[in-house]
Amino acid sequence: MSDPATGTISSRLLPLLQQLRQVAGEKDRDRINRYILDTLAKLYGIEDGAIYLYFLHGNQHWLAINAALTHRDGEREISSIDPYQLNVHARQELEGLPHLQTPLQEGTRYLEESPHWQLLVYPLLHKDTPYALIELQRATPFAADELEELDQFIGILQDHLNLVRYAETDTLTGMLNRKTFDENLDRVLASVHECDAESAPVSSEQRHLPPEPGMIWLAVMDIDHFK
Repeated sequence: MSDPATGTISSRLLPLLQQLRQVAGEKDRDRINRYILDTLAKLYGIEDGAIYLYFLHGNQHWLAINAALTHRDGEREISSIDPYQLNVHARQELEGLPHLQTPLQEGTRYLEESPHWQLLVYPLLHKDTPYALIELQRATPFAADELEELDQFIGILQDHLNLVRYAETDTLTGMLNRKTFDENLDRVLASVHECDAESAPVSSEQRHLPPEPGMIWLAVMDIDHFK
């Protein structure tokens, strides 16, 4: 007769590996985020979760939700926001959010427990610098074997995301490369066309009104003839 703990781990291991195979074959960050939250909800009973992008603007530390997991009326919903379409209103300051500040500062997993909920937060690091957070929440406590599995799962995800990040950037400047620009521009323009198709025709008077917050702008600059 097998040990109950071993049986529990085995029952999750195969589907976990199957999901990792799917994620490893993906290069699109939106689909990767969905795989992550969907997998953790199915295998670990995560009820609420979010993937935040972290960035520093001046002296202020900001987070912006990139994907979110919620349960409504017994149904699981996963929503995502294209990081290239985030606006200033989607950001939130880190001040007053110790459960998110701590993993960013320490670069390690953060666990907070109460009688009614369990909160688990993982930072995602690139060259030891945090750039994102994965926040997970459920009602029941996380067992030691679950935490060990999640540590390994998030570690593999981080390695894969860093490979995706490497493929998206120019090694000399560290900026997004031309291939990444083309792919994301196509996606942004497609979303604009969808909105245009759903909206009413624009009158000549509306064309001269100030731009609305959700509008997309493209600026092209030649920096010292650097191509």
